[in-house]
Amino acid sequence: MNYSLWQRFKVRLSGRCYLKYEMRPEWSGYLPLYLAKCSKHGYFEGHPQGYSNHLNCPICLEAAALSRKEAVGDLAKVER
Repeated sequence: MNYSLWQRFKVRLSGRCYLKYEMRPEWSGYLPLYLAKCSKHGYFEGHPQGYSNHLNCPICLEAAALSRKEAVGDLAKVER
């Protein structure tokens, strides 16, 4: 998706830029969608997470989940 110069400027200035409210069938209400920038993967869209309302890069989260899964698999092999 292409983001405007103003949106990218706001991300650089404040770390995030509001895009819109989004609703999905499994959700009970609307959630704000923000634009942010990952230092490794570039721009991404996301919803605030947790009490601190931080934004997580989905590619980084997936990589972390895969590394944890591999670590658990390696641990299971050692225990046998």
